[in-house]
Amino acid sequence: MREFRRVPELRRAHAIEACGLLAVLAVASWLRFSALDGLGNLFYASTVRSMGRSWYHFWYAAYDPAATLMVDKPPVALWMQVAATHLVGFNALGLIGPMALAGTVAVALTWGAARRSGGRAAAVVAALALAVFPESVATSRDSTMDALVAALLAGAAWLLVVAVESPRPRLLIGWAVVMGVLFNVKFFEGFLVMPAVVLYVAVRWRRDVIARWRVIAGAATVLVLVSVAWVAAVEATPADRRPRIMNDRANSAIGLVLRYNGLERILPGEVTIFAPIPGASADTNAQLRASALAFGVGDAGSGRLLTGSNGPLLGVTVLLALAGIVLTARVPRRFVRGPAVFWAAWGMTGIVLFSLSNRAAAQYTEAYAPALAVLVGLGAAEAAQLRGGRGAVVTPAVILGFAGYARWAVRAHPPLMHGTTVAIMLAALAAALALLAWSGRHAGAYRTLAFVAVLAIPAAASIWIATKAPTGGQITRPNPLVYASRRPPAPASRTVPVEAILAAFPDSGTRYRFGIDGVNNAGEAVAYSNASVLPVWNEYQRTALLPSDELEALLVAGQVPAVILNQGRVQSGLIGRDVLDVVQRRCRLDPRTRVGAGWAVWRCAP
Repeated sequence: MREFRRVPELRRAHAIEACGLLAVLAVASWLRFSALDGLGNLFYASTVRSMGRSWYHFWYAAYDPAATLMVDKPPVALWMQVAATHLVGFNALGLIGPMALAGTVAVALTWGAARRSGGRAAAVVAALALAVFPESVATSRDSTMDALVAALLAGAAWLLVVAVESPRPRLLIGWAVVMGVLFNVKFFEGFLVMPAVVLYVAVRWRRDVIARWRVIAGAATVLVLVSVAWVAAVEATPADRRPRIMNDRANSAIGLVLRYNGLERILPGEVTIFAPIPGASADTNAQLRASALAFGVGDAGSGRLLTGSNGPLLGVTVLLALAGIVLTARVPRRFVRGPAVFWAAWGMTGIVLFSLSNRAAAQYTEAYAPALAVLVGLGAAEAAQLRGGRGAVVTPAVILGFAGYARWAVRAHPPLMHGTTVAIMLAALAAALALLAWSGRHAGAYRTLAFVAVLAIPAAASIWIATKAPTGGQITRPNPLVYASRRPPAPASRTVPVEAILAAFPDSGTRYRFGIDGVNNAGEAVAYSNASVLPVWNEYQRTALLPSDELEALLVAGQVPAVILNQGRVQSGLIGRDVLDVVQRRCRLDPRTRVGAGWAVWRCAP
C-alpha cells in the first residue's frame, strides 16, 4: 500500500525533473542557435564545399575543389556538415548548425551522465553549467568540430559509468565504439579522457579485472579498430591516387596523426604560424606575438585559465569544478568508490594540460568540458548535504568569493560589466538565502540554488557571445571575448578580393583558376566562390604546400594562369624562397592587373 501511494509522488518528481531538463535544453539551444551568421571557420568551410563535389572528395576530406590537398583533420564531423549543407544550403545553418546541435545534445548527454553519477540535483546543475558555459557556447557557434567532440565524450562517459557501476560490463564495448568514432572527429583531442578512464576502471574493478579481462580486451580491440579504420585506408592508398595530406611533410596519414595532431600539440614550443620571423623587423614580430595572444595561444602558464579574456570565458566554471572536487573528496572512501574519481581525474587532466600547453586554443576545452560541468553538479549536490553551521558558512563564503573573482576577471572587458554585475547581485542574494537557511528543512535546496545562482555569472558572458560578438573572417577566433576587451582587435573580415581576381581571370578550362599564398586565403576564396584555387604556401608549417618540381610542372603546363601574392608577406620574408623562386622563374609580375590593395599579380603563361 505504501508503494502504491508513492506512485503519484514519483510521477510528480519525474515530471519536475523532465521540465527542468527541457528548460535547460531550451536555454542551451537559444544560446547556440540564436542569430547564427556567416560561414564559420573558412578553413573548414572550404573543405565542406569541396567534399560535396564527389564521393572521392567526400571520402578523402578534400580541402580544395581540385582535390589537391586533404584537410588535416579526420572526416566524420565534416561528413555531417556536407550532409547538412546539401539539405539546407551552404550557409550558417548548414555549416554551423550541426555543431550548434551537437553542443545542445552534449548538454542532454551530460545530464544523463551526471544523473547516473550523482542524482537528480547534480544532473540538472551539471546540464545547466554546460548550457551556459561561455567556452561551450562560443565553440558551438562555430563550424569547428570541437562541439561534436564534447557530445561524443559526454555520451561515452555515460556509457562508461553505467558499465562500471552496474552489472553490465559489456556496455564497455559500446563505449569503445563511441570513442573510436570520436577519434575520427579530431584524432587524439578526445583521448584526453583516457588517463581518467584507466584510473576509474582500475579503482572500481580492482577485484574483478581478471574476471572481466575478456570485456576489457574486447573493448580495447574495438577501440583500436574503429579508431584506425579511416587512417589505415588512407595510408594504404598509393599517394598518386589520393590528395596530398596537408601539414605532414611525409604525405602520411599516420604521420599526420602522430606528429602534427599528436606530439606537436603536447610538446612545448612556439606556435609556428605566430612564431617570430628570422630577419623580420621588431614591429612585425611584435604584431605576430599580439596576434597569438588575441587568438588565445602562446600564453602557457598556471594562470592561463583564469586571466585575460580566458577569465570570463573559463574562469568561474573551472573554479566551480575545482570546488566540486574539494566537496566530493571530503569523504575519501566514498570518493574513490564511485564515479566522482573519474570526473575529478578527467577534469584535472584537462586543467593541467591546458594550462601547460602553449598552443591549445580555447575550443580544445571541449575535450574536458563535460567533466567540468559534472563536477559543478556534484559539488552542488555535496553542498546541499552539508549540515548546520558548516553548510551555512561555507556556501555563502564560496559564492561571495566567486562573485569577487568574477568582478576582477571582467575589469578589462567593459561590455561584460553590466551583465556580470547583475549576475553577482543574484549570487549575493543566493548567498544571503543560504545563510538564512541555517539548518532548516529546506537548507539543502537553498544551497543547491546558490550554486545555480553562481552560474548566472558565466551566463552573462554567454549571452554577450550569442547576441553581440562579431562573426566572420578567415579563422573564427576561439575566444570571442577578446572583442569585449578594453583594447579589442579589429573584427575579422574578408581579406581575399576573390570576385576581382575571378573577373581578371575568366574560366579557361584550366585545373585551377588561380594560385594564392596561404591555405587560409585559399580557403576563403573557395568558400565564397566555389572556384578551384591552389594554395602555394602553408602558413601553419611555413613551407611550400607542394614540392617545387610539382608546382613548377603545374605552372609550365598552364594549369595555374596566375599566382596572387600578398606583398606584405613577401616583404616580411614570411613566404619562403622555395615558393618565390618558382613563381618568379615561371611567371611575370603584371602591375597593370589590379585586384586589390596589397596584392601582386603574377601571370603564368605556359
